Amino acid sequence: MKTLIVEDVHFLGMILERIVEPFSMVEFAKDGSQAIDMFSKAVVKNEPYDLIFLDLLMPKIDGFEVLFHVRKFENDFNLDADKKSKIIVVSTFSDAENVTKARKAGCDGYIVKPYRKDKVLEELRSLKLIPSEED
Repeated sequence: MKTLIVEDVHFLGMILERIVEPFSMVEFAKDGSQAIDMFSKAVVKNEPYDLIFLDLLMPKIDGFEVLFHVRKFENDFNLDADKKSKIIVVSTFSDAENVTKARKAGCDGYIVKPYRKDKVLEELRSLKLIPSEED
């Protein structure tokens, strides 16, 4: 599995990396602009990310804009559903308005910070990115 962590707070990105590194190769983007660039280059090289953890509050380009660009790029590139990245939003926003907005924009999961290992692994299992505990 190949994962992109889009997080402007370095130590929060490192926490996510430690949780997913047993299952995935991890790369980082420090802001939305870098995330869009890394994502589009990966797709063009036919090496798309399987998973993207996406913070909503970031400098330059926020997470909602990144989400829009990623989904538009996937559609413009005619990626099959199984080739599209699973996107889990990680945010301090827990209100229904932001969660709904992210879901409508195309995220696959939503985790409220501070995140815990069990919650992250639960999301990965629900998206069938890692085996369930029974497997």
